[in-house]
Amino acid sequence: MMSIQDAVLFIADFAPFPGTRTIAMVLLGIADRCADNYAHDNLCMRTHRRLVAFKDRLESLYRNGRLGLQDPALKAFYNIIDEFFRQLQRYAQKNKVMRVLTGNEMHRVVGKVNEEVDGLMRMLQLDHMDRSMSWRQEWEAARQSQNEVQNEVRQLLQQISRDQKAQRETITLMQFELQKRAHEHGSEVLETMRGTFKKVVACSSVSTPKLPEWFQPPDSVIRDDAPFGHGSFGQVYRGRWLGSNVVIKTLVEDSMDNQRAIDQFIEEINLWYRLNHPNVLKMYGACHLDRSPFIICEDAVYGNLEDYLYVNHRANQSKKMDAAPTGCARLGLRAQPTDRPRRPQVQQHSSWKGRRGSLGRLWLEFRAHTLERAEVVKRDWCNQVEGP
Repeated sequence: MMSIQDAVLFIADFAPFPGTRTIAMVLLGIADRCADNYAHDNLCMRTHRRLVAFKDRLESLYRNGRLGLQDPALKAFYNIIDEFFRQLQRYAQKNKVMRVLTGNEMHRVVGKVNEEVDGLMRMLQLDHMDRSMSWRQEWEAARQSQNEVQNEVRQLLQQISRDQKAQRETITLMQFELQKRAHEHGSEVLETMRGTFKKVVACSSVSTPKLPEWFQPPDSVIRDDAPFGHGSFGQVYRGRWLGSNVVIKTLVEDSMDNQRAIDQFIEEINLWYRLNHPNVLKMYGACHLDRSPFIICEDAVYGNLEDYLYVNHRANQSKKMDAAPTGCARLGLRAQPTDRPRRPQVQQHSSWKGRRGSLGRLWLEFRAHTLERAEVVKRDWCNQVEGP
């Protein structure tokens, strides 16, 4: 039987595993992201052109029978461009101030990519015929001095001086970098970042609240290109966070368009983050910034309770659905005085596994339009209620 690997006609069509991006798709993604690289867009585009030229060189070797699909050099090339794409993707999710402040770190990423391509050239004995290995001088000239960084930051701060949303976002993101990621930055970057943070706070018209323990910036997650679910609240994606597979729930644009909505979101996320119970989906983090509000939680992989009951337990539907609110009560999920009773929707987990939850107005009220699909509760409520 012919495998996917055997069916590859061109190097551009190569992917290490079924369902992953091909080389052509990754290179196209790199080209798109290079335009978002605020500090080094030209340098990134030149690196992209070098990667495309190297791909063409591999194509020639493949056609001539000098390179096989199992060749370590091919897999190494894929890993290089895939990591470069992920770094660009992460960088593009930063706001403009953070892009400038961390621009030289992206500069180092570009240098590492070129050095790794140099290594592949030597491995394939192509370095003697590759003019692109003279990239280093241009790369070194592109590094920004701290004065240049500070001048660009000063201009950006002037642009956001009358924009409270941009001020709030910049303050929150810089708090996170200084408190949670300080070890990832060099001393020069940290010094500039601390000075910039003081200037933003001094000139800002918004308060400087404590950074929530659960806060995660937009660049902390990598999500799939297409959502697997959607509703009135927004869309649901699968993705990666700190190397783990997670579900990322993005809320509709302008969900955090006023301070009341932000305060309400923070209050509910604080509650969810503190819960540690086998019948509650784990919430790993969230972002309350207006530009990209989202929630990171574990996946409810067995579908929703309605479908499960329809297929397997039609005779007990009413009994099990009526048991779910009692299960919620055992978790201490209380309704507000204005709440109307409604059945939680529970999504399935591995023990049969009811697991989901729109708890409706029982809790997790992200705002009225976010109630319908917030998936929180899981597992067998009937066992919880009817057990000893």
